[in-house]
Amino acid sequence: MNPFFVDEESEDESPKRRKVEPSLEEESDSESSDSSEGDLEDIPLQSNQPDNFTIQILPLKRSNEKKLRALEDRRKKLSIHYLGMVSYLLHIHFRNRWMNQKAVVKTLRKNLPETITKKISKLKKKIRTDKESTPKNTEDIYSQLRFIINYLVKWFRHNYEIISTGIRVLGYIPNGVGSSSYSDYYSYKCPPLSAEAFAKVCKTFKHNRDTGAQIFTALLRSVGFESRLAFSLPLLAVSKTTKVSSKLDYDKLERVKDSDLLFPYFWTELVDPIDPSKLFIIETMCFHDKEKRVQHLGRSVDSLSSSYTADFYPKSSEFNAMQMSHVVSIGEDGGMIDVSARYMADISYRYFNRLDLRTISGRSELLFQSLMRYFNRNHRYTAAENEELTTLRQLALRNYSIPTSYAAMKRSPNFITRKTLRFNEEISPTAKPVGTIKLQSKKAIEEKQKVYSRSSVMVGRSEHHWKQLGRSIKPEQATKPMKITTSLRSWRSRKNNQAEVPTNLYTLSQTTICVPPSVNEKNGVLFLPRNQYGNIEIYRPWMVPKKTKWLTLSDIEGILSRYKKSSFTCPIAEAIEYVPVVVGFEYVSRNGQAVPVKKGVIIHEHQENAVKKIWLYGMAAKQRALRMEAELQALHGWKTLVRTLRVRSKLDKRYGSS
Repeated sequence: MNPFFVDEESEDESPKRRKVEPSLEEESDSESSDSSEGDLEDIPLQSNQPDNFTIQILPLKRSNEKKLRALEDRRKKLSIHYLGMVSYLLHIHFRNRWMNQKAVVKTLRKNLPETITKKISKLKKKIRTDKESTPKNTEDIYSQLRFIINYLVKWFRHNYEIISTGIRVLGYIPNGVGSSSYSDYYSYKCPPLSAEAFAKVCKTFKHNRDTGAQIFTALLRSVGFESRLAFSLPLLAVSKTTKVSSKLDYDKLERVKDSDLLFPYFWTELVDPIDPSKLFIIETMCFHDKEKRVQHLGRSVDSLSSSYTADFYPKSSEFNAMQMSHVVSIGEDGGMIDVSARYMADISYRYFNRLDLRTISGRSELLFQSLMRYFNRNHRYTAAENEELTTLRQLALRNYSIPTSYAAMKRSPNFITRKTLRFNEEISPTAKPVGTIKLQSKKAIEEKQKVYSRSSVMVGRSEHHWKQLGRSIKPEQATKPMKITTSLRSWRSRKNNQAEVPTNLYTLSQTTICVPPSVNEKNGVLFLPRNQYGNIEIYRPWMVPKKTKWLTLSDIEGILSRYKKSSFTCPIAEAIEYVPVVVGFEYVSRNGQAVPVKKGVIIHEHQENAVKKIWLYGMAAKQRALRMEAELQALHGWKTLVRTLRVRSKLDKRYGSS
């Protein structure tokens, strides 16, 4: 008989029945009844069911819904911040290439009046030929240079026409706004330019004010001046207090055309042709004050006032929503320089020897520096540019303001006090304070505290943490920890009132590269190293013991375990020693308890080929077992289906298909 089919005689042909409880009057006659049929009642197998029904899914109430929503908003803002940084640097890179087109240079040179072109030629000739550096001659040349610059600015403002809007980054689009409503917050009336369209704009002299600043920089290059295009990256902050963009008033926008933006995104840095250690900062389209349009600054730090200007930094107010994150200056050869220190204060942390990657500002600066290295991969810095970079670093480290409140000090990326240190931080013994302040918090006014630069903060880690980073504590430093703290106790230890365990923290200078354990030899037999739990901890490639191999093949530990038990057929009869490798710990599956995460095994070097062959045989046996299991499950499913169909057929014959 086929085991997957049911014999008709074996099926119970009577319908299912239920017991009917007898009444009190019928209990006395129950024994005299000659059949039990009166005590059973047929149950109809089919009942009238509703044609449709409604499932109501109630909203899930979460106590941390607000926190999850805030985390999601934070992720979105971070993505926008990082993608914006890449996009803006690409934007200035391509615009600079367009500015150097031969057609653009030729067109701009032709547009200039012949009189000013002659004056520029005479000035350049005088600078080359005049070898006498008397103050009178220098002042005379400078007066001619200032006249030419002011004339070019005035001529450009008179001839260039702003007919559209440029970059407008005034806040995040509110949550819940769909793509169909983006036009309420972003203007599409100014289509993106191409290289050919940019060359045409140079002829018509009509576009937005951002393009105008780029054309003016190209204009200075066309007459032989060394000019660089400066771009203030309008990156939005990732803080909760960042403003939300308001809806656009297109009628007003058509009238003002970006004149409501009080600060520029683009301007020009002109290297002084007389003294290359100085710069002319030129802005042609935004500032109404003539003194702000042309400023003369030093490329080397003689004094803070002579090398720094705050006129380009957007001051937060109800009339201004612009922000400044980084300022990039790009030259004719495509080399980019971070000149943020010339226009921004309180950015000392960007020039520390070590960035604090625990903060958003530190990670953002790391990405920015990586992108700058990528764009400058083919650029060779000149001696003047290297000196300028050194100057900008000195300027950033000197241009700061010390916070006055406790909350501001905790948020400050530049300074720290002993009261605002984290549990694993300590100030270097050789650090010198930069000042003394009296912090004011909500609770009370603290005593005067010394303020230190965050570059003097040492970060300590426990011995186990350093081991996970592939480092070990130097023997002579084991008794000299940077700091002693108490580790977090588990719920069980707190419940049992166990004593707190002190944890020693060590700095990077107190550690060295971890030396891996060696293979043990006993009576001429080699034994693999292992800990008290039968494993070996390997967190970095250099922690693998010598004369061993670390195999990370899938399920290698399980296959070798089954090989020892002869659970599958294998022609290799060699005794294999292996040790499971622990690469980390997870604390989720067992309520905070450390659960080892394993990845592969280590074996003797000379057994590598044999172990790989065993693994192949084991995987083949595993695949065969999985295939057999799948076939059995399929046959079991068919058996269930056939039984169900036969029962259905019987019921249809007896009661009808309806």
